[in-house]
Amino acid sequence: TNNNPSSATTTTGGTAAMANLATTAGSDGDNKANASKDMDDDTPKTFPQVLMEILCNDEDSDTISWLPHGRSFIIYKKKKFAAQILPKYFKATKFTSFTRKLNRWGFTRVTRGPEMGSYYHKLFLRDDPQLCLRMSSHSSNK
Repeated sequence: TNNNPSSATTTTGGTAAMANLATTAGSDGDNKANASKDMDDDTPKTFPQVLMEILCNDEDSDTISWLPHGRSFIIYKKKKFAAQILPKYFKATKFTSFTRKLNRWGFTRVTRGPEMGSYYHKLFLRDDPQLCLRMSSHSSNK
């Protein structure tokens, strides 16, 4: 499919409909900006976005927090994390479900060295939260 909005009206099918929807969604002169803003508000957050939100909450820093360099995070208290934090943010409240989701999103668990037990992803960085929007989930069915 062609993602260029100017050529969308010449194609058939869903792309033209999407282009028309985007240009007619708002009621004032700045329709496209309003349509995309509204979509952002209604779109559920991705797993990395929710995880970023958890890590930004200083109240839970004794349970889960960034490592000082901000490139990986660690869960200090797994039982407390599963019992108190997971239910606030996710439907699944088992720690194993959470780790499975980390794996599906491409996180790597550090298995040796001083940061052992922490989780890392090249697009998940404390100082660049928008970068996590480029992450994608990999299906568990192969």
